[in-house]
Amino acid sequence: MNFIVSSSQLVKHLSKIAGVIPSRPVLPIIENFLFDIGENTLLISTTNLEISMQTSVSIESRGGVMKIAVPAKILLDILKFFESQLTLSDIGLDLRLDTRHTIEVMGQEVKLE
Repeated sequence: MNFIVSSSQLVKHLSKIAGVIPSRPVLPIIENFLFDIGENTLLISTTNLEISMQTSVSIESRGGVMKIAVPAKILLDILKFFESQLTLSDIGLDLRLDTRHTIEVMGQEVKLE
Protein backbone atom coordinates (compact mmCIF):
# COMPACT_ATOMS: atom_id res chain seq x y z
CA MET A 1 0.00 0.00 0.00
CA ASN A 2 1.33 3.46 -0.75
CA PHE A 3 0.22 7.03 -1.25
CA ILE A 4 1.60 10.44 -2.13
CA VAL A 5 1.18 13.32 0.31
CA SER A 6 2.71 16.74 0.83
CA SER A 7 5.40 16.23 3.48
CA SER A 8 4.85 19.65 5.04
CA GLN A 9 1.08 19.07 5.28
CA LEU A 10 1.53 15.61 6.79
CA VAL A 11 4.01 16.85 9.43
CA LYS A 12 1.72 19.79 10.20
CA HIS A 13 -1.31 17.55 10.75
CA LEU A 14 0.59 14.90 12.72
CA SER A 15 2.15 17.55 14.96
CA LYS A 16 -1.30 18.97 15.77
CA ILE A 17 -2.57 15.71 17.23
CA ALA A 18 0.70 14.24 18.56
CA GLY A 19 0.30 16.14 21.83
CA VAL A 20 -2.47 13.74 22.83
CA ILE A 21 -0.09 10.76 22.83
CA PRO A 22 1.12 10.12 26.39
CA SER A 23 4.83 9.85 27.19
CA ARG A 24 4.16 6.78 29.37
CA PRO A 25 1.15 5.02 27.87
CA VAL A 26 -0.94 2.52 29.81
CA LEU A 27 -1.41 0.48 26.63
CA PRO A 28 1.25 0.24 23.88
CA ILE A 29 -1.32 0.75 21.10
CA ILE A 30 -1.94 4.37 22.13
CA GLU A 31 1.64 5.24 21.14
CA ASN A 32 0.45 4.99 17.52
CA PHE A 33 -1.35 7.05 14.93
CA LEU A 34 -4.27 5.22 13.31
CA PHE A 35 -4.06 5.80 9.56
CA ASP A 36 -7.44 5.29 7.87
CA ILE A 37 -6.54 5.45 4.19
CA GLY A 38 -9.37 6.19 1.80
CA GLU A 39 -9.45 6.86 -1.92
CA ASN A 40 -8.35 10.51 -1.68
CA THR A 41 -8.17 11.18 2.06
CA LEU A 42 -5.99 10.04 4.93
CA LEU A 43 -7.82 10.24 8.27
CA ILE A 44 -5.35 10.21 11.17
CA SER A 45 -6.54 9.48 14.72
CA THR A 46 -4.92 9.20 18.13
CA THR A 47 -6.05 8.96 21.75
CA ASN A 48 -4.77 8.85 25.31
CA LEU A 49 -7.99 7.09 26.43
CA GLU A 50 -9.39 10.37 27.78
CA ILE A 51 -8.98 12.65 24.77
CA SER A 52 -9.21 11.62 21.13
CA MET A 53 -8.16 13.75 18.16
CA GLN A 54 -8.52 13.36 14.40
CA THR A 55 -7.28 15.21 11.38
CA SER A 56 -7.48 14.54 7.67
CA VAL A 57 -5.09 15.14 4.77
CA SER A 58 -5.70 14.97 1.03
CA ILE A 59 -3.64 12.22 -0.62
CA GLU A 60 -3.08 10.56 -3.96
CA SER A 61 -3.82 6.93 -3.17
CA ARG A 62 -1.90 4.24 -5.00
CA GLY A 63 -3.25 1.29 -3.09
CA GLY A 64 -6.42 0.05 -1.53
CA VAL A 65 -8.52 1.39 1.32
CA MET A 66 -7.16 0.24 4.68
CA LYS A 67 -6.44 1.03 8.32
CA ILE A 68 -3.05 0.65 9.99
CA ALA A 69 -1.49 1.68 13.31
CA VAL A 70 1.83 3.50 12.81
CA PRO A 71 4.28 4.28 15.66
CA ALA A 72 3.86 8.02 16.21
CA LYS A 73 7.27 9.06 17.51
CA ILE A 74 9.21 7.05 14.94
CA LEU A 75 7.10 8.35 12.05
CA LEU A 76 7.38 11.98 13.15
CA ASP A 77 11.15 11.66 13.63
CA ILE A 78 11.55 10.13 10.16
CA LEU A 79 9.40 12.77 8.45
CA LYS A 80 11.07 15.67 10.24
CA PHE A 81 14.50 14.29 9.33
CA PHE A 82 13.62 13.99 5.64
CA GLU A 83 11.91 17.38 5.67
CA SER A 84 15.05 19.01 7.08
CA GLN A 85 17.29 17.25 4.54
CA LEU A 86 15.18 17.76 1.42
CA THR A 87 13.30 20.67 -0.03
CA LEU A 88 10.76 18.55 -1.88
CA SER A 89 7.09 19.42 -1.53
CA ASP A 90 5.87 15.83 -1.88
CA ILE A 91 7.14 12.57 -0.50
CA GLY A 92 5.93 9.08 -1.28
CA LEU A 93 5.15 6.78 1.61
CA ASP A 94 5.10 3.04 1.10
CA LEU A 95 3.82 1.32 4.23
CA ARG A 96 4.16 -2.43 3.95
CA LEU A 97 2.09 -4.84 5.94
CA ASP A 98 4.47 -7.75 6.21
CA THR A 99 6.67 -9.42 8.80
CA ARG A 100 9.38 -6.80 8.27
CA HIS A 101 7.27 -3.84 9.53
CA THR A 102 8.99 -1.24 7.35
CA ILE A 103 8.28 2.21 5.99
CA GLU A 104 9.87 3.52 2.83
CA VAL A 105 10.38 7.25 2.38
CA MET A 106 12.13 8.64 -0.70
CA GLY A 107 13.63 5.20 -1.44
CA GLN A 108 15.07 4.83 2.09
CA GLU A 109 13.71 1.91 4.11
CA VAL A 110 13.33 2.23 7.90
CA LYS A 111 12.23 -0.49 10.34
CA LEU A 112 9.28 0.46 12.59
CA GLU A 113 10.27 -1.34 15.77
